[in-house]
Formats: sequence, structure tokens, C-alpha cells
Amino acid sequence: HHVFMGQAEVTKFLEYRLGRWFTSKEISRNVNTSTVSVTHSLRKLIEQGEVQRRRDVENKYGYQYKLNE
Repeated sequence: HHVFMGQAEVTKFLEYRLGRWFTSKEISRNVNTSTVSVTHSLRKLIEQGEVQRRRDVENKYGYQYKLNE
């Protein structure tokens, strides 16, 4: 099954920080990938049931993501 470039890095980043929520901007800053490609990876990971998404508590227009445990 094809892993999108950046998806592995995003998964690894979230795995090391289980139980914590991050915005796509925070994730992209940490994995050195564009926000666009991180957002794409996150969408795929959500479809696969790996990641969950919620409304950002601070910014009602944004989202936060975390790995399913």
C-alpha cells in the first residue's frame, strides 16, 4: 500500500507525542515539510483511521490532529 511522501514523517512525529493535539502548521514546522503536503498526509491518515481531527480550541477556523491510540 502506497505511502504518500511525508505521511511516514507525520505518523512518526505524532507517535512520539501520543495523546497530544497539533495543528498542521505545527506538524509541518517539525517535520520540515510544506503545510500543503502535511495536510494531504493528514487527510489520508484520517481516511485510514490512523489520525483523528477536532476543531482547534484556540482558533475556531483551524483543526488539531492526533494519532489514534
